[in-house]
Amino acid sequence: QQDGCRWGWREKTVKASSKDGYTANVCSICNEVTDKVVIKAIKGATLSARSFVYNGKAIKPSVTVKDKANKKIASKYYTVTYKNNKNIGKATVKITFKGNYKGSITKTFKIVPASTKITKITKGKKALQIKWNKQIKETTGYQIEYSTNKNFKNAKSVTVSKNTNTSKTIKSLN
Repeated sequence: QQDGCRWGWREKTVKASSKDGYTANVCSICNEVTDKVVIKAIKGATLSARSFVYNGKAIKPSVTVKDKANKKIASKYYTVTYKNNKNIGKATVKITFKGNYKGSITKTFKIVPASTKITKITKGKKALQIKWNKQIKETTGYQIEYSTNKNFKNAKSVTVSKNTNTSKTIKSLN
């Protein structure tokens, strides 16, 4: 058998996924295995952030993929595709493995409207007037949260349904 092994070696790869994989040399005559190298299973993936501010362009967070030994998996072992990553809402990142790995991981992130800047707050008798900069791109209205407590206990909110309005007076305050 030893003489046959000298000529019948082939390389075998079992791709890692949620389970470990390996590469090895296997004798095609007696199935002897040598030079086995374990490919650690995929632990998971993380995105550079989970929320981004809308900017009118396609948003592509960076991806980090790690194995069960908590070591980075090189980007040559996967491809990244983005979906619904330009407008406000939920976007998707799909990581598809290749080479010594198989399977895929899908992650999501949010694209949120740019924050609205308050330009002036005027105190009145049992009232409060708030003014802000108009923001009509990707915004349909505004929501104002207010409280008479600095820790915002028992906070209340009021909605301004038109994105062209730039002020709101809140009355009947203590």
